[in-house]
Amino acid sequence: MSTHNPFSSDFLQGRSDDHLRPQGTLSYVAGSTDEPLKFMTIPQLLDRACSRHGGRTAATFAADSASLSWYDLRERSNDVAAGLLALGVGRGDRVGIWAPNRAEWLYVQFGTARIGAILVNINPAYRTSELEYALNKVGCKALIMAPRSFPKSKPMPPVCRQPNCRSSSTSSSLTTDRTRAAPIHSQN
Repeated sequence: MSTHNPFSSDFLQGRSDDHLRPQGTLSYVAGSTDEPLKFMTIPQLLDRACSRHGGRTAATFAADSASLSWYDLRERSNDVAAGLLALGVGRGDRVGIWAPNRAEWLYVQFGTARIGAILVNINPAYRTSELEYALNKVGCKALIMAPRSFPKSKPMPPVCRQPNCRSSSTSSSLTTDRTRAAPIHSQN
């Protein structure tokens, strides 16, 4: 009887590539330090990718067979950044995203980086009570969600109870064709 493990590999068994494992008590692998760090922001890296790769494919999404060029990614990310600024989100503010992997997730990632906001990833499987806890814990100023998470026809749930949450009497929101964002309303 064979005891072969189909999930076993040389790396797991620590053979030929043992030098790739963390050494001593380190919990990470340190690579070469010959080349110094590049001090660039994420938006600068996106701009550089656009100048180098432009119309080439930046991402492909199998679920809807959508393909996104570097130019498209930058343009849509800039639209998200402008929409967040219009909602009053600025540098250092936290923006939650409650959505599965999709193209809009990338737009939000780069859009928040463009304005210096902090993107807070929220598990799309969370129920409302878990969402409420997460938003209150981190102090999100806005929440971006996929329409499957919350129907477009309903107002945003008033889930934030922190005193620093911005209360809004208008229901302004940032909307793309498949994603929605709105300021979090206070329940005071």
